[in-house]
Amino acid sequence: FRDALQRCSESVRLGFGHALQSPVESQLLCKLPVSILAPMLEADDLEVPTEGAVLQTVRRALWRRMAREDRSLSLLGAKLCDAGQLLQQRGEAATAAWQLLVLEEPPELLAAEPGPAEVAKYTARSAVAPFAESSPGEGVPIPELSPLRFPVRSLGPKRNGCLLLQAMDAGEVLLAALLPVDMLPEPGQEPGEEDISVDAYSPDGQPVGKVRFKWSVEPAPPVPEGAEKAEGEAEAEAEAVPASVDFRPDAPLVAGDVDRLLAAVRFAYLEHKDLLAASKDPVLLEAGAQQQVLAALSSRLARYETAGEEGEYAATAPPRPATRRDPRAPRAVDEQPTSPEPAGQLPEADGPRPPPQQPLAERAPRGGSGALPGISAGHPLFACMACGGKGRLQLRQHGVRWCAQCSRHSSCQNAIWLPSCVMAAAVDG
Repeated sequence: FRDALQRCSESVRLGFGHALQSPVESQLLCKLPVSILAPMLEADDLEVPTEGAVLQTVRRALWRRMAREDRSLSLLGAKLCDAGQLLQQRGEAATAAWQLLVLEEPPELLAAEPGPAEVAKYTARSAVAPFAESSPGEGVPIPELSPLRFPVRSLGPKRNGCLLLQAMDAGEVLLAALLPVDMLPEPGQEPGEEDISVDAYSPDGQPVGKVRFKWSVEPAPPVPEGAEKAEGEAEAEAEAVPASVDFRPDAPLVAGDVDRLLAAVRFAYLEHKDLLAASKDPVLLEAGAQQQVLAALSSRLARYETAGEEGEYAATAPPRPATRRDPRAPRAVDEQPTSPEPAGQLPEADGPRPPPQQPLAERAPRGGSGALPGISAGHPLFACMACGGKGRLQLRQHGVRWCAQCSRHSSCQNAIWLPSCVMAAAVDG
């Protein structure tokens, strides 16, 4: 069994980049047991176009399987109104099943095909019910859906997560609507007197009616272990696989799994745009990737000055050979360019070059703010994990040095110092 497992892992590793191009295969990769997925991502010969592909795989696995703070959403009195034309097309005997999904990002097409459940526990479905008005002008009642679990930090204002409601008949999507996640109530809050109304669209993007509803939110109950497996599936796996092999596809991540997956990403070789996106990503923030992201951003400046102690997350592994084929891939700090540089010029940097020296009259005064125009030096970056997310790391200047310091610095001493060559700093984006 181990020999077969090793051969299969090698085959997937050498075709990893090709598999990521298929949404179905990409989803299957994220379901692999950590004991198989982590060594695959750690391998030097992993075939990926850029290190960003590894980060996205880890992020999807965390989204699916990491223990997160969840809540439970219930739709109350939901119905489809103003859909006379669609009802006439479907006929009096039409039926439909409804489903409500939590998606990481809004789909490009609301209703082109049934939305796949990215995470089984973040999906609620109804039984098949008549797709017709209970009485003229009253609208089509939407059957009661089971309470929907959703991750708190993925839904809300300025977050990418969305709630997608679909009506389907025999695999065909009749309509879809995006629910307004910026209006989610707090747990225990009583529903308002007036219904919430959102537009519903057909597969070709045409408005077909309005969905009206109320909703309530409560703390989510714990997920029973094995609840997402079909009956008897776990027992069948246990019989088919040797006990010495940890082979639990799509199993929840346990202590140490999250750190191991994050450690497989070579953050120092991510493109600058990927690092900036990672610094704001709610899934990566919940996983505790802030230190790796900041260390990678700081390492870009190490070619101009040694920052001293590099810390726990300093880059130790070289870039993967596959990623070196992309001329845009960042180079290691101590790696020299393949072609000689003209005399007097610095090697090509991963990100933007430092600003040219300004005349003395134009430089910021010593001990001044040093912040870029129009952006506050104290702009929050992300939650501080040293104090359990109670504070947020903010860009601060102490004398002539810059750091990311916890907003609760009187009680939390967490601070990440930038190299002393940094004369000015601001949040980009």
